[in-house]
Amino acid sequence: MAFTRGQTQVLYQFLPGAVFEHDQYGFCRISGVELQEKQVNQDAIFSALADLLFQWPDDVFRPGFPDPRAQNNRRLYVIGTPTTVRFQPFPTLLECRKCRRVHRLRDLTRRPNIQPRQCPECAGILGQLRYVQAHNCGRMEELYYPQNACPRHASRFLTFLDTGRVRSARWRCGACGDAEVGRLRMTPCTCQYSRSLGTQQGSMYERGLKTLALTDSALFLPHVVPFINFNEEQEKVFYQDPDTYNLILARTWGVLTEDLPTTIRERAKRLGTGSDASEDEDRADDLARALEAVDPNNPLVLKWKQSKARKAVVPGQEAIERVRALLGARAPAPNSPTPRQLVEHLAILDTLRTTSIDEAAADLTSIGDGPGADHLRSAREFALHDLGIGELKIVSDFPIALCAVGYTRITRDPARSILTPFETSDSAGRVPLYIVSSETEGIYFQLDPSRAVRWLIENRWVQSPVPDSKESAWAWFYTHVPGLFENRWQPNFNEHLAVALRTLLHTMSHVLLRHVEWSGFNQNSVGEYLIPGALAGILYANRYAETKIGGLTTLFEHQLRVWLDDSAQSGRQCVYDPFCTDEGGTCVGCLHREYNCPQFNRELSRAVLYGGPTPPPELGGALGMQTIECGFWHGLHPTLQNA
Repeated sequence: MAFTRGQTQVLYQFLPGAVFEHDQYGFCRISGVELQEKQVNQDAIFSALADLLFQWPDDVFRPGFPDPRAQNNRRLYVIGTPTTVRFQPFPTLLECRKCRRVHRLRDLTRRPNIQPRQCPECAGILGQLRYVQAHNCGRMEELYYPQNACPRHASRFLTFLDTGRVRSARWRCGACGDAEVGRLRMTPCTCQYSRSLGTQQGSMYERGLKTLALTDSALFLPHVVPFINFNEEQEKVFYQDPDTYNLILARTWGVLTEDLPTTIRERAKRLGTGSDASEDEDRADDLARALEAVDPNNPLVLKWKQSKARKAVVPGQEAIERVRALLGARAPAPNSPTPRQLVEHLAILDTLRTTSIDEAAADLTSIGDGPGADHLRSAREFALHDLGIGELKIVSDFPIALCAVGYTRITRDPARSILTPFETSDSAGRVPLYIVSSETEGIYFQLDPSRAVRWLIENRWVQSPVPDSKESAWAWFYTHVPGLFENRWQPNFNEHLAVALRTLLHTMSHVLLRHVEWSGFNQNSVGEYLIPGALAGILYANRYAETKIGGLTTLFEHQLRVWLDDSAQSGRQCVYDPFCTDEGGTCVGCLHREYNCPQFNRELSRAVLYGGPTPPPELGGALGMQTIECGFWHGLHPTLQNA
């Protein structure tokens, strides 16, 4: 029987290793998914893949994944959209709904004249026993079938007592007065994860397979990461100048006001590094020089000299020199590799359709909606002065894509699981990466760098003078917090200032997402994409259909101040307070998200926004201090205001 599902559904529920309930065949396990190869932005997808993989502590906890940082290894992956799904019945232990006897499917298929799904003993309807065993390493097996448990009747009258609890569930023999003949086995696993546990408390439980219901979500936990699927041809422009890194810094810091692609193309013309200098221009220069020799004051000669003088000023050069002056010896040298996240940030600002608050307010004014324009301007002032958000934009054509990388069982936590690649059907044995791409809407936000520096200094994370300008604040981050621009496998990534700023950005994103219902979306329908090196993030509609609802655009244009104010005031609350606050201010009752958090709900704490105790090390705390005295939104906290 054929069935169809949306591609996004396939990504989360119907990839190899998953178990699902079929309308006709009952519970089945996905044995393979064919894909149709698709061209995507290679740097983007492999950067996102590497970031995910290196959240696992060691190579042995992510076996089967070639290191995507190496260019040669990328050919070992196959990328495409899911098409055909193959599946088979699972589990194959069948229970009679009438006499309660349990049979193995393979035993029934050997017996002649057995009707499908019919008990051979009483002709009752057979249904699957709805339990399996799974382990943190990705292993999944059916329950152990005690074929010879009863010395008199073997398995002929075997039944299963399902009490709803693993400890009290029993195998029984119906012919022996329902006498117990066995319990559920705690099957040990000798995988690499089990060997890594040592003798720590609770390790024995972690070594054994857990018995789970087939409907338990922990049975199959796909790991899906977002990446921005930029047009590769447009992105190539960013790498055509030897001073791209300095130009990107200048543009990010507001030193360069012209969009970067235009600046780079103009620089190519002026510096002669492109192919745009035409023979016609050379001939015009020759004619002008000949005329100058005859009539130096000819108006055409003077006009030609003015034009040449303007062309002598190379676009962006002043901005480059300003960056070099701010950074001194730390300024990037020509042809230095630019961090991927900074390239993506500039691609968002300079190649996508974005609308700022001022532009949206002007549009509302032009159609006579003065109150709406005033609401937007009020939101801008509140965002900057109360929340420390220096920039807000709506992005109309955000090219987001999702990539399903692999799966874990029991838990998503990289410290307690092994990431398993999907089974491949590729003839060359390449590791499959299943993707779904779309162009959707999003809200871009960027923290005020001056406010962020002051926050670090006020909390005594660092001793330093406060920078006197916005561009000096950006330069301060580049100099003092190199881990903010690095990937997780680089040496400064876990430096405490970088952790503090990433926690601030990530926490603010989750607080804003808690109240995104003003847009008409629930929070699980909106994803987040963070760019720490630019103190920026995008909250995007997690839709992969042809149409756009426009909910985030409506939120931005008509409910922005309400959304921001509601988020800020309610963000300090948790249903598990005061316990949650005392333990660092991060749990399922406040900041944790069930879906769409690429960081597995790490680097989160309400303390960074409102002050208070930070998470202890055993709960993932790495902020370098036990209590934050001054929250980033401390102006909203009466006790801190009066302190």
